[in-house]
Amino acid sequence: MRAFGHLGGVVRRCIYDNLKAAVKRRLGLGLERELSGRFLALCSHYVIEPCFARPGEGHDKGGVEARGKNVRLQHLTPVPCGASLAQIAGRLVEDLDAAAAARSSGQGSVAERFLEERAGAPCAAEDGSEPVT
Repeated sequence: MRAFGHLGGVVRRCIYDNLKAAVKRRLGLGLERELSGRFLALCSHYVIEPCFARPGEGHDKGGVEARGKNVRLQHLTPVPCGASLAQIAGRLVEDLDAAAAARSSGQGSVAERFLEERAGAPCAAEDGSEPVT
């Protein structure tokens, strides 16, 4: 709920990994699930269609794992520290908001800006040969 408030909206459909907070238990060998009461209440209140990734099918989540790894490496390495968990969380939210604002304003990622700055610039080889343009 805090995420929806912070992002200023609610998704219509979300793909979940079979997290225990949402799935009370899987029924039989199929893909049917008994959902937890709190998760059902959340979906009903916000009118969210809950969809679940198939167990063992990482590609169902469309690169979520890779994006999560990137966020961890960019914002949680080294491990953030502070006087309180609230202070650390606040700083992380500010960092993520700044990164999102940079992307939406056309500034792009560090790698994208690096490539744009060097687009068309000569590239000198280490062996001293003529630059390639």
